[in-house]
Amino acid sequence: MKRPLLALLLIPVAGLFAQPAQARIDIDATRSKIPLTNFATKPGGYGANASWLKPDQKPCYAVLQADVTNNQFVPVELKFTPLGTGTVTLQVKGPYYKKEGDTKNTPVFVFWDKLEVEGAVLKNGDFETAEGWILQTNVPATPEDAQFSKDAARVKSGKGSLRVCHDRAAFQMVDVKSNVQVTLRGWAQVQK
Repeated sequence: MKRPLLALLLIPVAGLFAQPAQARIDIDATRSKIPLTNFATKPGGYGANASWLKPDQKPCYAVLQADVTNNQFVPVELKFTPLGTGTVTLQVKGPYYKKEGDTKNTPVFVFWDKLEVEGAVLKNGDFETAEGWILQTNVPATPEDAQFSKDAARVKSGKGSLRVCHDRAAFQMVDVKSNVQVTLRGWAQVQK
């Protein structure tokens, strides 16, 4: 009787050391000084203004993070409302994760596909081409760089997807209108 109880107690502890299975999109409106509010995420996750910025910038930067699955695409929905009209930068990325004892962020690769936007216009959300996207990369290139993937196991629809991590994101400028909710819907999976 003691062994099964001990095994049940160890399951939650083992989860503490696993990489997070979360997909993330940041919305940066600090240049246009547009406050962002009314965050919602599905499935699970959270939405909040950035805590690490200067007080006057915090309301203009949002982090939207949804719980996803390792190696299996799940539908993701992220929402926010801009309180002004102008241009924001969408940053498609993975979660921030640092292993205990490490000094650097550990890459958690997230594949995105079929990203659609309601309330704004997004170019090439199916990631079939590079049109509209700026990828964060190193010179010379490294395995952690953001990239368009043609790996059939990492594609939900079509022939391409986007692979990113926290420090190697993909960016796109998007025009928003005051008090018009923006809904981002897509498919995401974490590479395990």
